[in-house]
Amino acid sequence: MTKKLLISIVLISIISGIIIAGCGDTGSSQIVVPATGTPTQIASLITIKGQALEVNGTPIPNAFVVCVNLGLSASLSTLADQLGNYIFKNLPPGTYRIEIWRSEGDHNSSPGSPIGAINITVTEGTITVNVTVGTIDPTPTPTATNTPGGPTNTPGGPTATNTPTATNTPKTPTATNTPGGPTNTPVPAPTITNVNPSSVAVGDNVVITGNYFINVTSVTFSSSPAITYTVNSSTQITATVPAGAVTGLITVTTATGFDTVSFTMKSWHDISSNLTADQQHLLDVTFTGDDVWIAGDKPGELYHSIDGGTSFTPVPLPSPVYRAKLTASNGYTEYVTSLFARGANDVWGVTSYNGGGRVLHWNGSTLSAVGSPVSALNSIHFPPSGNIGYCCGSDGSAPYVGQVDTSVPSVTAFATPPGGPYSNCIVFPVDSNTGWVSSFTNGSIDRYAGGTWSNANPNPSGSFNSVYFIDNSNGWAVGQDSSTNAIIIHSTTGNSWSSQNLPVGITASNVTLMDVFFRNTQGWAVGRNSNTDLILYTNNSGNTWTVQYQSSTSPLSQLNAIYFDSNGVGYAVGNNKKIYKYY
Repeated sequence: MTKKLLISIVLISIISGIIIAGCGDTGSSQIVVPATGTPTQIASLITIKGQALEVNGTPIPNAFVVCVNLGLSASLSTLADQLGNYIFKNLPPGTYRIEIWRSEGDHNSSPGSPIGAINITVTEGTITVNVTVGTIDPTPTPTATNTPGGPTNTPGGPTATNTPTATNTPKTPTATNTPGGPTNTPVPAPTITNVNPSSVAVGDNVVITGNYFINVTSVTFSSSPAITYTVNSSTQITATVPAGAVTGLITVTTATGFDTVSFTMKSWHDISSNLTADQQHLLDVTFTGDDVWIAGDKPGELYHSIDGGTSFTPVPLPSPVYRAKLTASNGYTEYVTSLFARGANDVWGVTSYNGGGRVLHWNGSTLSAVGSPVSALNSIHFPPSGNIGYCCGSDGSAPYVGQVDTSVPSVTAFATPPGGPYSNCIVFPVDSNTGWVSSFTNGSIDRYAGGTWSNANPNPSGSFNSVYFIDNSNGWAVGQDSSTNAIIIHSTTGNSWSSQNLPVGITASNVTLMDVFFRNTQGWAVGRNSNTDLILYTNNSGNTWTVQYQSSTSPLSQLNAIYFDSNGVGYAVGNNKKIYKYY
């Protein structure tokens, strides 16, 4: 439906009538001002037309468009067509405001809140005014002034009305057209005010804020096009960091210009020299913020940093540190194999020595043993909430799983999985009802559900060094198949698996994978490629894996563990006292 509100114009000395009409459909309404007085030259009538557009430049079909004559405080309205086109004909020259709503109902419910509005002054001819969602010019305030030399009232006679003159607020654009020729309303070049986060990795989503993100043609990261980008509004864009991006500039380009903002690509940094202790191989890492813990195979110690890995302090294991009959040079053979931080002052670990192992707890000031020694332990993990965690290992002939109660604290034997005798990794991703444990021998992955353990049917079978699940269905495991080729397997059900491909150019027989870790769809697997430290990365749940880092060649090179927090900071540790930090 088209509405036309008629504009009344009072002319004191006009001899011929003026017809004013708004055209938005096949109908028309008009008024005729009768001729009076002395003939006066009449200005040519003008036409305003254009399109109602989304932020990305697509038309808004059947948009409700209002044309307001700011000098006369009168308006016309129309519905745009399927392509967002509208037109108002036979208007007197003056200052107008073109406003758009998605529907007439939206206008009626919120008449003062258009989704786009442009002010324009037209003196003659036809002008094209395209109105884009999010572009809203301030509403000018008309000012009425007396016309110099205007009529005065004669006592007792008729009253003359002064002719008002509209005065617009500053910055109202003025378009002067060649009669009959269209002119587009200029859209400023984009401006960027912020990007969050500013330190990113491939596959990360960033939010770019600014102004005039209208008709965006590209978003690039150091000249590499974004994987995808979405123009959320004229002031915000969400873009995905592409492969090939390097530290530099993000550029947003529109039809009228471009702007840039700096960003930094995260990368792996070798901070091994920050650990000065006499150490050869590092086995596990966990952290909360700048509070970092690292386990190594030097008997009797683990390592603690409170400054994000800038420096480390050795922390002796609680007495008595267990010894073997044939002792190492310092008499100790007990060392920490796995760590898990529930908080900066709530860190748990497990140890292994000849014939047994212990559960350890750090409370912020003291490292103490929990309960009595049990089997040699290789892994510890806690669900996101609750007081119960789990550890696993072997007594030499059968697998062992222990339940850790942090409220006591205590360690008690848990149900025994049916797999191989050497359980090396355990994970309970959601709660105590469902978990998995992997075995290096016998090629097994077992699943705990419904109060019992059962084989999780890994395929292909092999020797598994690590298993990790992000929920009760989606998980990954890494190890070697029966031909000692590196494998990555993935489950979406918790008990059926499929193989994932290693990166192109990587020879599986040269690769050993020791650990896998995921945050949602982003994941990492670490190990070695021949004699180099190797970090693999995926941002699509393992559908494609790439080499994120590979060190120079060094004897015994191999990364043994990796961990990331929710802020995208990560640590990887391994042989040759290697520590890498991702930031």
